[in-house]
Amino acid sequence: MNIAFRRRPSEASSCCGPNGAAAGSLTHVFSDPFFNEVFGNMSAAPAALPVDVIESENAFVVRADVPGFKKEQIALDLEKGVLTVRAEAAEQKEENAERYHRRERRSQSVARRIALPEGVLESEIAADLNDGVLTITLPKAPQAQARKIEIK
Repeated sequence: MNIAFRRRPSEASSCCGPNGAAAGSLTHVFSDPFFNEVFGNMSAAPAALPVDVIESENAFVVRADVPGFKKEQIALDLEKGVLTVRAEAAEQKEENAERYHRRERRSQSVARRIALPEGVLESEIAADLNDGVLTITLPKAPQAQARKIEIK
């Protein structure tokens, strides 16, 4: 099957200078969907892990979607007030006679660093994995919690 790709005129002219010489880097080539489809994503860095951060009266809650990861594949590290969430699934080595036409599910790695606000009880941080959603509860220290002050 032959598939033709047409670039918009603005994209075609942006890669070349006035004399037809390449202008700058080839970043636009490597980010092209066709390049990634044929050669795969060449990035060695883990993908960013999208998170929701919610604040309640007595805690911060971080929720992250980690579908397909088991709790043994997820690591939480706390260092100098920064929480690091990392999930890695390594390639399964199987000896069988299957002949793959396409194999995209080899390994996956996602990570996120979150700076914790002041007043978090680091010793009481808890995490739970349920249906592919990682929930991290960061309780606030009593002095960091909002309180009402009575006027006399």
